[in-house]
Amino acid sequence: MALSDIGIVVQGPAEPRGDTLTGNAQPVLREIRDLLQRLIDSGETGAIDLRAMPLSDADLLWLAGQLGEGEVQVSLNTDGRSTITETQAPAVWWVTHRNAKDKVVSEFIEITWVPDLVAAQREDARLGLAYLDSLILDLSQS
Repeated sequence: MALSDIGIVVQGPAEPRGDTLTGNAQPVLREIRDLLQRLIDSGETGAIDLRAMPLSDADLLWLAGQLGEGEVQVSLNTDGRSTITETQAPAVWWVTHRNAKDKVVSEFIEITWVPDLVAAQREDARLGLAYLDSLILDLSQS
């Protein structure tokens, strides 16, 4: 048998579809709970890729309704808009990335103290330090 004789099916991530609850969101809620317990116990972070799961639009709405919105929301604009929304369960974040046409390209639940995407990087902090130094130098020369 040659390699060309093997049927290959390329399958992308599951796309949300339909307006009917499938029952797949309830196990996701339990997984979020377990990941939050792990974060509390060991500091280990976790993430769930919602677009890689067989969740319907209704499942996503149900899950969003169950988790609710917390007090913190971060919006980033790079190649598209990204939002990071704290849920009513602190340390559980709903992260959505959109492309330049505002189409959702990825969606995650992150279980972490602060999402890495909003944490300052060391090099960025160095740039901030240089900026503050220049401000102080300008003030001292005036």
